[in-house]
Amino acid sequence: MLYFMRFCLLVLGVTLFFCCNLESEKLEIDIEWELDGNQIEGKNKFASTFYLTNSGTLALDDQNWSLYYNMTPRGLVEDSYSGQVTFSHVNGDLFVIKPDSGFLLAPGEKRKISFEGRDFILKHSDRPAGLYFLMSDGLIYEPNFKFRAFMNPEMITKGPSDYYEIPTAESIYRQNKIIKLDSQGNFSKLVPTPMKEMYFNGFASLDENWSIEASPSLGIERKFLFDQLAAIFGKNPSQDGKRRVILIINEEFTEPAAAYELSIDKDEILIQGSDASGVFYGIQSLIGLMPLEVFQNKSSKIILPLGFLKDQPRYGYRGMHLDVARNFQSYESLIKLIDLMAFYKLNKLHLHLTDDEGWRLESKILPELTEIGARRGHTIDEKEALRPAYGSGPLEGVRGTGYYTQEQYIQIIRYAHERHIEVIPELNMPGHARAAIKAMNIRYEKLMALGDDQGALEYYLLDDADESEYLSAQFYNDNVVCVCNEAVYHFYETIVDEVVELYQWAGVPLKMLHIGGDEVPTGVWEKSPDCLDFLAINDQYYDAKSLQSYFVERINKILSDRGLVTAGWEEVSMNINGDGSWSPNLDLIGENVTPFVWNNLSNNIDLGYRLANAGFPIVLCDVSNLYFDMAYNKDPREQGSYWGGFTDTRKVWEFIPENLYWSSKRSSLGKPFNPSIDFKESIRLTNEGFVNIMGIQGNLWSEMLNGSDEMLEYHYLPRLIGLSERAWASNPQWAMVEDPVRRENQETKAWQGFVYKLASKELPRLNYLNGGYKYRIPPPGGIYDQGLLKINHLYGMDVRYTFDGSEPSISSILYTQPIKIDSDILIKAFDKVNGSSLSIRLNK
Repeated sequence: MLYFMRFCLLVLGVTLFFCCNLESEKLEIDIEWELDGNQIEGKNKFASTFYLTNSGTLALDDQNWSLYYNMTPRGLVEDSYSGQVTFSHVNGDLFVIKPDSGFLLAPGEKRKISFEGRDFILKHSDRPAGLYFLMSDGLIYEPNFKFRAFMNPEMITKGPSDYYEIPTAESIYRQNKIIKLDSQGNFSKLVPTPMKEMYFNGFASLDENWSIEASPSLGIERKFLFDQLAAIFGKNPSQDGKRRVILIINEEFTEPAAAYELSIDKDEILIQGSDASGVFYGIQSLIGLMPLEVFQNKSSKIILPLGFLKDQPRYGYRGMHLDVARNFQSYESLIKLIDLMAFYKLNKLHLHLTDDEGWRLESKILPELTEIGARRGHTIDEKEALRPAYGSGPLEGVRGTGYYTQEQYIQIIRYAHERHIEVIPELNMPGHARAAIKAMNIRYEKLMALGDDQGALEYYLLDDADESEYLSAQFYNDNVVCVCNEAVYHFYETIVDEVVELYQWAGVPLKMLHIGGDEVPTGVWEKSPDCLDFLAINDQYYDAKSLQSYFVERINKILSDRGLVTAGWEEVSMNINGDGSWSPNLDLIGENVTPFVWNNLSNNIDLGYRLANAGFPIVLCDVSNLYFDMAYNKDPREQGSYWGGFTDTRKVWEFIPENLYWSSKRSSLGKPFNPSIDFKESIRLTNEGFVNIMGIQGNLWSEMLNGSDEMLEYHYLPRLIGLSERAWASNPQWAMVEDPVRRENQETKAWQGFVYKLASKELPRLNYLNGGYKYRIPPPGGIYDQGLLKINHLYGMDVRYTFDGSEPSISSILYTQPIKIDSDILIKAFDKVNGSSLSIRLNK
């Protein structure tokens, strides 16, 4: 008993000692970051400053700390550092600040630390993120961090050649004024617009007493409609009602796959399809015709217009790409995306599963791929996790760390298949492979320590003697596998076989696998002994750059042997010539290779047409119109990338796959194009090339998607709706008008009709469909006209305002009509469920 009391006193004493010691040396650092400007000294560089305040009791000296942070990759300008520190690039988007000799930030003191970087910073989302201190004793500390908003619009620029402007209340007002929300227009009732639709006087009243009849081959489609109606009615529909919804495949249809006819009569609704997918899309059109009220609350009946629809898709490939590697996206968010894609008749979900910053699909054969490659956190040697990226921070968060178990992936592909969506996995190589490389390095070290040399080398992806130097587009110097190492191909076929098996378990055919194949940096393999030996005995490959084509040919053989189509970004279908230029790899035409073409910038405006004309089947995903990670506009608060320009919903909707020169209206810097001059020498799409356009795809990369699932939805909505219109609906009349003035006028009128459909039904329904989506609401416009405040909104939503500079809320003053106001105000738009836009200032 005495011993126990002495032990307790000892523990208490030690605890008090450490508590007092911790209290006397409290680490608390407040950091603010500010963008000082772009185009410093008239050069293509930016300047910025960290403001450090020591609010604790522990001093930062020249030995006891390093500060790590992620930031949109920009080269550091040496000799630009101030504040007795040195900035260094670690790898990728990770940087570190270390103190110089004599540095001291004592308790209560403040310090400015400044640096310059190459290029420019336009967005709040470009700011440093995921900051943490690594102390000399190993302690990791995350400081209190905030940034200063970019208040000076003049410094938000790429330079003299930047034609884009930051939207103002006045400029938005002028744009909105062109669009009149006229309910009297002859608009289609559906998105995407059916090929043919007719409506008659009268209505059908669909209720629980209607039954659903379907042929045995349409059991999945029948269940889908049954479940939808049961959710609306709050009870199951009748099994033997006299009034019927009939689902059939009409063998006499001559229309292509996915075509359907929908007939609505008072006592019968008939949906006929050329196949099961056609019947499914007919069901989605039936749901699309339902009034908004049935999505808000349970209803005892659904009032439908009598009518007839005949419809078929424009393209067989109607895709959406989502990057889940750089920032992991939840299983639940994928299910919601699949549901929305199905509703809008999109049929391909391209999942970017692997990249430098993460491997997101479980492998039972190579568990290190997710044990190491699916984790991010502070590490010096990356033996347990990858380094932080995109603001994921020192600890394992939900975006930096995560993967889909095999069971989850099977559920995803099965769920999508039931909704006629094909899930296309992407396993990216030879570049963008850092997560796999690091994971296999750990496997190698583990087996070598056990004396298993052969097992260690089996999946080792590098040439240890390679001294090649390179820097990838994302600033990595170690993200490319050695394509002359046979273990690389053994690794790839092992993973492919495991993925194929997952689809077999799901009972879903795997038809296409995307290999990435893009952005292999200059300099790779040039000093690899393995590759130099390979080149010495293989005359058809003339230098290290040509080895990318060798890799594609090898991987294509692996996939073709398994009955799979090889998809990849456009580089997979091209050769790098001796002068560094690219040309189609004619040896791969007819060899099961499908390039996905994103690069339409500068001289590559016709790249997709060159490949299609040469004979490649292609999918167009042009960055200028179809990249959903591009910011909606230049407002610094509007998060997203901008290297390809800015992409709002109209840019997606106005995309013309058969004539890109008409829908490419501005350069990536915002300079207006004159197609007759700027594209005079560009290759035109031939009739043979036209047949090779399989379809289009919206691409959403996830570098900026490090927040909630709502952030994901904000980026793809409402752009996805514009994508569905262009992927499914027939080529619009305005897109075939030769005269540019007449074409622009007709396009604006058609856009006005599309906006009306978004405002009146599509967006309000998204508040409730599948539990609700957080779509982007554009800011309102406003002007002072002869002393009167006038406000408008693209979608006609409620607009509220404040006088005191505070953010408008749902309780702020509602704008109803022009009113005399003599002060500056903040205005903000709200939907019916209190979702809101960014606020915007209107100066008197």
